[in-house]
Amino acid sequence: MKKKIALLLSALTLVIVFILFAVFSNQARFIESEDPEIVAEALHLLRSSLRNYRRTYIDFRRERSLPYGTSTSYALPQAAHGLNPDQSLYLAHGDMAYFVLSVDQQGLYQLNLEYLVEITTHSPSIFRVRINDESQFMEMDTIAMRMVFYDETKDFPTNTFGDQSPPLTRRRATWQRDYFHDTTFSTATPFLFHLEAGENIIQLTNIAQSTYIGELTASPPVPIQTYAEYRASTPQTAPAQTQTISLSGADYTEKNSADVVLTSINSVRATPVHPDMRLINAVAINEPGTAPTYEIYISENGLYALGLYAITSRVDFETFITVRINGEIPFQEFKNFNLHGNQRFDDLNFQILYNRDTGDPFFVYLPAGVHTLSITLEREPVMDISHNLRLVIEHVSQFVLEAQRITGTGSVDTTRSWNFTRYMPEAVPFLEAYRVVLQDAVYRLQYRTDAGVNADMLAETMIVFNMLDRLLEFPDDLPLHMTNLSGSINSVSALAGRLFGRLNHTQLEIDTIMLSTDPAELVGSGATWWDAFVYGAREVGVTFTSDRFNNRLDDEYLNIWVAQRSIMEIDLLQNLTDTHFTPQTGIPVRISVMPDMNRLIMSAAANEVPDLGIGLPSWMPFDLASRNALHDMTEFDNFWEVAGQFPPGSMVSYAYLDGMFALPESLEFQVLIYRTDIFDTLELPIPDTWQDVLDILPELQRYGMNFGHPLSWGGALKFLNLTWPFYMQHGAELFTEDGIRPLIAEPDGVQSLRFMSDLFMRYSLPLEVPSFFDSFRRGELPIGIVTSGLYRGIRSGAREIQGLWDIAPLPGIQQEDGSVSRWFMANGHAAAMFRDSEKLDEAWEWLQWWLSAPVQVQYTQMMSSSFGELFFWFPSNPEAWHTVAMSHEHRMMVMDQMHWMREIQRVPGLYMVERAISNAWSSIVFQGVSPQRAADRASTIIHREVRRKMIEFGFLDDEGNVIREFVLRDIDWIIENIEAARGDQ
Repeated sequence: MKKKIALLLSALTLVIVFILFAVFSNQARFIESEDPEIVAEALHLLRSSLRNYRRTYIDFRRERSLPYGTSTSYALPQAAHGLNPDQSLYLAHGDMAYFVLSVDQQGLYQLNLEYLVEITTHSPSIFRVRINDESQFMEMDTIAMRMVFYDETKDFPTNTFGDQSPPLTRRRATWQRDYFHDTTFSTATPFLFHLEAGENIIQLTNIAQSTYIGELTASPPVPIQTYAEYRASTPQTAPAQTQTISLSGADYTEKNSADVVLTSINSVRATPVHPDMRLINAVAINEPGTAPTYEIYISENGLYALGLYAITSRVDFETFITVRINGEIPFQEFKNFNLHGNQRFDDLNFQILYNRDTGDPFFVYLPAGVHTLSITLEREPVMDISHNLRLVIEHVSQFVLEAQRITGTGSVDTTRSWNFTRYMPEAVPFLEAYRVVLQDAVYRLQYRTDAGVNADMLAETMIVFNMLDRLLEFPDDLPLHMTNLSGSINSVSALAGRLFGRLNHTQLEIDTIMLSTDPAELVGSGATWWDAFVYGAREVGVTFTSDRFNNRLDDEYLNIWVAQRSIMEIDLLQNLTDTHFTPQTGIPVRISVMPDMNRLIMSAAANEVPDLGIGLPSWMPFDLASRNALHDMTEFDNFWEVAGQFPPGSMVSYAYLDGMFALPESLEFQVLIYRTDIFDTLELPIPDTWQDVLDILPELQRYGMNFGHPLSWGGALKFLNLTWPFYMQHGAELFTEDGIRPLIAEPDGVQSLRFMSDLFMRYSLPLEVPSFFDSFRRGELPIGIVTSGLYRGIRSGAREIQGLWDIAPLPGIQQEDGSVSRWFMANGHAAAMFRDSEKLDEAWEWLQWWLSAPVQVQYTQMMSSSFGELFFWFPSNPEAWHTVAMSHEHRMMVMDQMHWMREIQRVPGLYMVERAISNAWSSIVFQGVSPQRAADRASTIIHREVRRKMIEFGFLDDEGNVIREFVLRDIDWIIENIEAARGDQ
């Protein structure tokens, strides 16, 4: 009995301790500030000692305390070929124009440009600007001119389940005027530039898509009045009756970016909402500087308070917005207004815009009539902190490189007395500066949240201070602890980087906007916890009753199964089909999520397959075709004419004997990615060939860095898309023309295998990289080959190195004629038709429609409209590539690289080729087997398995005699057929 009581008391004590810990660990905690002079000295030390430090706009405004300009000046563009009759100038990518602006007095001026973007694109026009041959701050390299977009309709398309999807976003192809901002929109108001008294030469270089430019204006900025001044200048009369206006967040009339997207908030508090249907009820603003604009009709003059029903993405941390009425900020307090953070990401909260000091709501005066209201997501209040964090990250990277000049790389001698400060006396001031700058950042950010430094945003960063204190306690032993600065997931650089990323990643979803002359009328939803419980129960019930999750085949429809796509992507495709294809053709279509792809072959044997399958992995069409499950598309008279739209190399793996059994639906790509900051510091060239890569490796490795190849992070099995490009670049062939005897043991094949293994044995590329994404961010692997998925991840997820990396063509093998062979495999997705379908003609009609350039352009734009510019769909039709949401330079680089895409010729038993080459590489690298012996062994294993599969599929008898000829088809055969079809036209 005593034992039980003791156990019970112990358990009760643990519960109490846990509760107390949970309560007190969530209490707000704040740290003290550093002396501002010490912070300024630390920042000066880091800036002055950082190579290639580039002055920011914040630095420029701090250093140049100039008065505002006093006059307005206008100028028309000048170039070698002069003005056209419309007084405008056409600038293609890379073209330059000049303006001569004369002002009466030197000072700070805003610049405003008239422009028209020619190409249909969702990306802003971008210019590099110089004033009197000077770059006053680094943001002048990327001055962005936003465009105006609108939704094609507000009658949202619905699918058969009643789900709504966003309409197509259209761009207004009209002349616009806009002030100069940078691409990150780091300020809520336009940039100010220093102009000298008299003539100033403004030079614009177009670094994006083709653009017409017109008049450039320089004008003094207009000061924004305070709220008190605003109220004193506006009428105080009130309407006879309370006026309340409610707007749906989805009801904007225009927006300045494709990153403003319609969305569906699934909450009982949202309006409208339904447990069984996805209804568009909100707008998501995904990037700073982006804004939706609404039209408001006011029936009576009056002072109106403003409230938002919204979700902020940063938990318990402020999100900043700027409110404009009729295009202007009415008073200072509406610039960078701080919305309170949610307690959880999925909270839909109602917030009135009010004075944080007095608790009184802000009022705007609106006379009767139509007005516009826009809400812009901002980052300006934390931009200087963001710059300081990035300064620390860049400086740590440089400091570690400099330290490694002294200590060397690799394993550090732990028995040696290093006396590191004797060789690098600036180490201690640098460490102290890191601590001061980071503490100042945390100190200023802690007041942006109710939890202080215990907020999710800041809690992890507090580890940095203890880490730096330990390094400062024993600075002479720094070489033993260099990974605490950079190189581990909890290093100073990594933690500062994660805070930088959180600080710059923000999102706002607005469900409802309300205005009222009586703030008491601005109230949120009256939904209770019981309403939320009932709504959740209905959602669960729907999963048992809805046809949404039913993949049954229906003879009345053209049945299409989609693999490897999200439900939302499939809904977009269903809606696009329902609103365009079916009305045009009368063919009803049902698009469903594909069941387990691995069971598709068995489903085909049981005749339980759809008419069409899309999103198939590139290897699947051959496996299905070899089992007589797919329809040979060459039986359609215009097949090769349709196939001529796509890169020939993307179709190689879809050939089987004399037929083609799939078409490419989407593509992937590979590029070389590199850190510009590190390569500039080390003064290294960007490699063009594999020999160039070998040439820069010693210098990289001298600093503890390396080149990243996907073989290092591809797992134990090295897939063919990682190994076979080496063979293609060396000119090696896979099989003899009959597809039976492998050729990988021939001289070209052995040379390919030798080079692929030498990279890791002789030249010491890392054998295992847990995450190239993290290694690239930390600078351990400042260069490497990435697929489109990794490129997308680095672009959207590694915000702390934004602007510090670029891409280049894949390195290749230089040929005898001087050209460089850059072949690579893309592993895109395919669309295939099933042989037993009774709707082959209908399926072919839909497939032609789906893969056509206009539809691919439309779907690509719909993806951007739905998910924002950070997400992109890479279509198989090259005519749609210009709509992919990438920078102009990167898009052109990728488009040029796609000419080298080439899938592998497939034979029965190809899986053994993949396995055998992978094992051969491993045996060379880890066991020291010679390349020739490894290739011979692999060739024997491959030949045995392919022969067995050839017998199974009826190409050979048991004795190995040919019964039915198997012929390999490569890219040349595809090109010949495409050109023959073009010749017949």
